[in-house]
Formats: sequence, structure tokens, C-alpha cells
Amino acid sequence: MGQGRKINEFSAGGVIVSVWKDIDPPKHHHNDFQVDVGVPGDDDWVCIGGGGKGHLYPGNYLTASFPSDDFKSWKLRSRDHIDGDESPLIGYAIGMKIPGLTKAELISNLKIFPNDSVETNHPFTSAWIDGDEYTLLGGGAHITRQPSEDPQSGEIGGNMLTGCYIDSTISWHARSKDHFYPWKSPITAFAIGIRKTLKKGNEVFGTAITTFHSLDTQPQAYDLTETTVRPLPGYALCGGGGAAYFRESVLILALVPTTLENFPTPTDPTPLPVILAQNDQSFTAIAKGAQNEFPGYHALQDPNPHESAHLTAFAMGIKVIPIALPPPNPPPPPSCNNPVTITDSYSPVTLNPASLPDTKVWDNDLNTFWMSKVGQKPWIRLGLQGQKRVCRVDIAWRDGNVRIYKFTIELSPDNVTWTMGITGQSQGNTSSYESYAVTPTSAGFIRITVTDSGSGPNTAQAQITEVKVFTDQ
Repeated sequence: MGQGRKINEFSAGGVIVSVWKDIDPPKHHHNDFQVDVGVPGDDDWVCIGGGGKGHLYPGNYLTASFPSDDFKSWKLRSRDHIDGDESPLIGYAIGMKIPGLTKAELISNLKIFPNDSVETNHPFTSAWIDGDEYTLLGGGAHITRQPSEDPQSGEIGGNMLTGCYIDSTISWHARSKDHFYPWKSPITAFAIGIRKTLKKGNEVFGTAITTFHSLDTQPQAYDLTETTVRPLPGYALCGGGGAAYFRESVLILALVPTTLENFPTPTDPTPLPVILAQNDQSFTAIAKGAQNEFPGYHALQDPNPHESAHLTAFAMGIKVIPIALPPPNPPPPPSCNNPVTITDSYSPVTLNPASLPDTKVWDNDLNTFWMSKVGQKPWIRLGLQGQKRVCRVDIAWRDGNVRIYKFTIELSPDNVTWTMGITGQSQGNTSSYESYAVTPTSAGFIRITVTDSGSGPNTAQAQITEVKVFTDQ
């Protein structure tokens, strides 16, 4: 457990991000360590990423780096291997907030998708987000079985991370391996998703866009390899990862958001080799070749007792585009408040006439709705009781709280000659009634045509709960 200390804060891509740091005291095996974001008076942060840094020599390697279920902390594990290394574990957590959303509202837009591998010596798996609703924000990994801490158990070895990284636009990959001493374990991959369409309560708030940037380092002539990569311009750092590619045993030593103060302190005497500017967003991965020396093995047989590391670092980025709400529709005149009875309806593009018929839009029940097929300009026609001077139409769009509809309302006295009453669009923030003033016209029929429902004019779909028609007569 660890209360993080905020070491940086910056703004990019319409979000605010901070890095929090804490240090777990020296241990051979760090099994229960996490870095919390937020302190009293500064507690509106949500943890969406992080990382940790083990010890270089003899070697204390990462075995877990993953989010807490409540988005409060980043959890970390590490262990030495073969050669004892009682050393500190440095942990980092990335906090994020989006101006205009409360902490609870931001958390309601996030979801963690875990997935477990089988138990084996070299486990690997990927976790997938729901790509229809979410975009990938970051991820983590956790090796879930390690040797007992009890010396009497006789268990030795363990499993260490070799990769924790994005492997597609909707998935996060985790892999690990044992080294010389056989040890089987499962590994859990975590994919963190954020809604593509951000919601503030029942209203649309904006759009979240995420991306990643990677940098590959070829094997070097020594056992330590470090790679630093920055998120793409205009994006805020929201996570990162690393992938070590090995001939024998190259293990992950550190996954670190390097938007921090990389200077030596009494409690952190081994800062990262590269010192970056305070506001420089980036993510660093460090891998180290494990010792090829163990009981019964003579180092003289191998002039290079370490493996050289081939390493890729990944930086995740996010930007948020607040929704641009259309201007309010002109209000109907106060005198236009006399309801007109709807007597019949027709649509040639009803999706399911049996369960979602066009009659649902005038049954006075907000729990039922009509839905059209997907296509170009789906429409519905409503017949009125007698000829009336129509001046207002109210529409309750079923998904109007998450979608902006562009539409037309036409009026006709005879279902042959049609006059345009309004070309408009919904507000995109309510599924209740919206009132639209139409050019006062004597009509016995009205026709509502959806020209765009957010996915383009050729793939429009209408979902209408209720329609009401009014006259000033």
C-alpha cells in the first residue's frame, strides 16, 4: 500500500494528467504494493495507467503492473531471481481528470476487461475491450502464481514479465516466462477501455479518441536496453508498455511514465539514465538480460553471461473533443398548443413490423418505439384527423441522449403535394420530447425523414418513441 506523491501535472488533448510516485522499502519479493492517486484537497484524480521500476543489479524484475478495480491505484509486484537482490520497488500511477466531468462521471465511462491465460512455463494472453462502445486507453499484466515465501516449501524460481503492451487497437497483451528453474503460472492481461462517446449522466459530453506510438530498439552489446517513446502530438499520456524479445532470458525491469522528476534523492538513488524536461510526456521501458549463471553452471563457458535485449516501448495517448451542440431550435409560438389527433401511420422501412411497428410512435407510451432499417433517409408518415393548420411537432427520439439526428418535417393536405416545414436537428442530450416549430401549414399528413443519425447519410437509422402534433386553431 502506498500513498503516491504527485510529481507532475500537465494538460494536453483536452484532459489533465498527473504522475504519482511512491517507493516500497527494500525486499527480495514485492508482493503487495500499490500507488494511490489523489490526496485530501486534490482528490478528483482517476488512475488510468502506471508502471514500476525494479533494481538493475543483480536484478529485481517486474511480475505485475495493473489497475485497481476502483480506479484509485496502480498495483505492482516484483521479485529477484537466482541472485538475491533485496532492493526497493519504485511505483508510478497516472491520474487523469477531464474538465467538465466529475470523478464519478469519469469512472462511469471507464471499464476494465481482464482475461486469464492457462498455467504454463511461458504464459501469454490478450484482453479485449468491447470495441463497439469503448476505445483502448491502456492496460496491464499480473502473473498470478509465484513460489511460496516459506523456505520450507522447497519452491524456487518464479515467472517474470517479458511483455505488457498494446497488440491491436482493441486489445492488450501480457506475457512472461520462467528462467532456468521451471515454474508454471497463469498470467492475467488487463485492457482498460474508455467510452468513445463520453456521457455526463444521461447526456452526451464528448468524444474520446485514443492512439499509441511505439519505438523499437535493436539488441545492444550489453545486457541493459532502454527505450523511450512519446505519445503523438496533441494527445495526453494515459499509459504505456514494453515488449522484450529474447533468445533466452530478457526480462522487463521497468515500465515507467517518464513525465516526472528524474533526479536522485536519498530514497531513490538510482534515477532513470535519461533526464527529461518536466513537461515532457513519454513512457520508458527497460529490459535486462538475466544471468545465465546458476548452481552447476560455470560462467567461463559463456563469455557473455547476459542476453542482449531487443525492446519495444509503447506510449498510449488520449484526447477528448467536447460535443458541439447545435443551436436551439426556434421555439413554437405560445398559441401553438392545441393537440392534433394522429389516426394512422405508415413507413416502408420499418425494421420489425411485428415488434417495432410504426404505430408505436403515436400510442402515448414512452416505453415503446418504432425503429427503421438502416439505409438512406428512412421516413415515417402520419395521418391526422381532418385538415389542421400544423405549427408544431414534438418528437421523442429513443436514443436522443446519445445521438444527434438530422431530419426534415414535411406537410401535405392530400399525401401528394408536400411542403417543407422544417429542416432541423435534435439536441443530442435528451430522450424526452423536443419541440420543433414548423411553418404553419394546413395539413392532413406529416412526414418525418431522417437524413443522418450520426453515421453518414447512407447509413441512417431512425428510433422514435413518440410524436405529437399541434395546431394554433
